Amino acid sequence: MSRAPSAKAFRADAILNRVRILDAARGEFAQHGMRAEISRIANAAGVATGTIYRHFTSKDGLATAVIHELAERFTQDLARALESPDPVEALATLIRRGFDLLDAYGELLVMVLASPPGTYARGRSDYDTVRAQLGELLQRGVDRGEFRADLNVDYAVAVFGGLFTPRALPRLRASQPLDAIAEASVGFFLAGVGSSRIPAAPAAEQP
Repeated sequence: MSRAPSAKAFRADAILNRVRILDAARGEFAQHGMRAEISRIANAAGVATGTIYRHFTSKDGLATAVIHELAERFTQDLARALESPDPVEALATLIRRGFDLLDAYGELLVMVLASPPGTYARGRSDYDTVRAQLGELLQRGVDRGEFRADLNVDYAVAVFGGLFTPRALPRLRASQPLDAIAEASVGFFLAGVGSSRIPAAPAAEQP
């Protein structure tokens, strides 16, 4: 006679299902934004739609979970940038990483960027924290003589966010690859803040 699954096994299955759902949802939301279909996410994750609703009460709840994941990834990237001794290299890496996230989260990231601050992710306080940390990184570059002495840091922070503007990106992506847009953005932004050097993009990994 077979034993019933243990509570530990149920928890492990639930954790695995949640991971599968989030992986599938990331791709669906990246392609379709809030036009994403729960049924397609369920099919891609290999679960029933009811399983999704047991983990996330609604499509909005699932989208919010994916957005929180996105926010956490960017926050980690920003924390690593702040630890770098080189503000020029840190900014270049952060811009490139922003475009990597755009590639991974697509329409969902565009939707977040087009929304008023605090509409998604974790609220206004996190948005203000990110702005403050970016400002800290830019000010460090000014203090080290890497950036122009008269740099308006608040304005530069606003321009940084504008690199990923949802209005311009679709038109740009229709004519050039995302990595080319990323490199143009690195050069544009660093030249604008007065950097005399543009760090080279990391070499592509071999398959």
